[in-house]
Amino acid sequence: MAFSYRHILKDPLGEEELFTLATKGGIPVRELINKKSKALKKLDVDVSELSEEAAAKLLSQEPRIMHRPLFTDGDKLVVGFKAEQVEELLG
Repeated sequence: MAFSYRHILKDPLGEEELFTLATKGGIPVRELINKKSKALKKLDVDVSELSEEAAAKLLSQEPRIMHRPLFTDGDKLVVGFKAEQVEELLG
């Protein structure tokens, strides 16, 4: 399977792209935020209080707070490196 790589710190995802990815993963955009991220702790933001729009805006402005890596085949999304799910996706 062919794949492409995108360095999201150099080429951040836009808000619309984040909504699309979250939909493919069947998750809210907020779940793309890594709550253990040092960058998020520095921002002092309560993720549970963010609207989906605010979460997407924050992620597009601060890509360091996003769970990484993200894998998609165009239909599904795997957040983080979960070997079994990635193998199934690439399978």
